[in-house]
Amino acid sequence: MDESLRWLLANKKAKQAERVLRKACKFNGKSYENLLKTVLREDMIFINGENHRQSDQKKQNEVNIKDSHDEVGKKRTKLSFKDVLWSSTMRNISVIICYSWMVNSLTYYGITLLSTSLAGDPYVNFLIGAALEIPSTLCMYFLLTRFGRKIVAMWFTGAAGVSLLVTVLLAILTVNTPSLSLVQTGLTLFGKFCISASFNIMWLFTPELYPTNLRNVGTGMSSMGARIAASASPFFSILARKAVWAPGALFSAACFLCVFLLSFLPETKFRELPSTIEEVEAWYRSDRQNKSKGAFKRVTKQIDEENIEHDKNNKVV
Repeated sequence: MDESLRWLLANKKAKQAERVLRKACKFNGKSYENLLKTVLREDMIFINGENHRQSDQKKQNEVNIKDSHDEVGKKRTKLSFKDVLWSSTMRNISVIICYSWMVNSLTYYGITLLSTSLAGDPYVNFLIGAALEIPSTLCMYFLLTRFGRKIVAMWFTGAAGVSLLVTVLLAILTVNTPSLSLVQTGLTLFGKFCISASFNIMWLFTPELYPTNLRNVGTGMSSMGARIAASASPFFSILARKAVWAPGALFSAACFLCVFLLSFLPETKFRELPSTIEEVEAWYRSDRQNKSKGAFKRVTKQIDEENIEHDKNNKVV
């Protein structure tokens, strides 16, 4: 496996980036010189071309590109974890993402451990819960390519919350009813299906929200939060012995709050991976503005419809 070309460019590792590009060109049967025309754009760092056999004019153009982007390269290289804390946008995104990872991890492992205590054969329940991982991944893949990361994550997390909430209501309202106990088992396993898909989306969505030099920091920080939450999941089996409805109620409430917070994140579908914090902040502002415009249009449309209805009533009178 080669190092990420984007990371090499952002950290001004010219020789390593050149080596990766040449290897990719050789593997795909492409011209390295033609590739440079595509790579050397305004938003990328110059690749040192000491071994390039190009004309003096081309070399001069490349030197100009290097000089004009020298400051950009330095700015990108200096990014660190403290930049996440100092940027309000990155700080908000990090808090929401970490909470989402914790909810997904806690719910996923909590349902997995509780599956053996549900109605029915515990081995069959555990096997079904594990087998649901495959269709949930396939369903997630086809929905992501059509609707985007954020909206699909909200759908699956919300569906998990609803299924667990209905399970809790059935557990409270119906006691010692064998047929409804099987319904509760089915709803719980459906919650496992949804939260499994949501958890997989987080692995894709999170790196796309962080710029190049903070991508590993953001993903590692989120994963750490998920492991901390997972360490608490075994205690929910003990809680279920005291109150069978309590774990599902807590999981459901956490999922609904997660859906609300995810709505504030920017969508990353059809967007190039960001290289700077400024790009992420621009996404954040753009999505907030579009959301506000959409709400304004809906209100305006409703007011127009009310005015039309009012005019019709006046004509009738």
